[in-house]
Amino acid sequence: MCLILAGLYNRTMSDPPYHGLYINLDRSTERRDAMEKQLDRFGLSQIYARFPAIDGASLDSPRSTIGKGENGCFQSHYRALMSARTRGKCVHMVEDDALLSESVRPVIEEAIAQSVFEQFDVLFTDIFVPPHLGIVKFLKQAV
Repeated sequence: MCLILAGLYNRTMSDPPYHGLYINLDRSTERRDAMEKQLDRFGLSQIYARFPAIDGASLDSPRSTIGKGENGCFQSHYRALMSARTRGKCVHMVEDDALLSESVRPVIEEAIAQSVFEQFDVLFTDIFVPPHLGIVKFLKQAV
């Protein structure tokens, strides 16, 4: 999942207008390494920080109707959001298996500059492109 938490912010010229978080279990070192390589490749290492995920196996929720993994995922996202709200700026939150692109920062910063997030509290940015050549060509031209 990928989402942006909107918020008002004050920043300096060198301070990016948003903060990024990626959620990662302590035991998932390969995913952490892969995410950090992406962040380095796209020049995002100074914007994004790791948020340690809550391991669902460690949670005791006997009355819960969702599985331990789902509960851990929910708790991780909730706690990441709570930690981010004190930053006073938009937050882009992704899981450690997200595939980023060189467009991440410019698109988010342009949306902030255009006050897009004044209309929303949370914006989900997941996308699934069906493997249909016509749709892929259309989206490529649109971007």
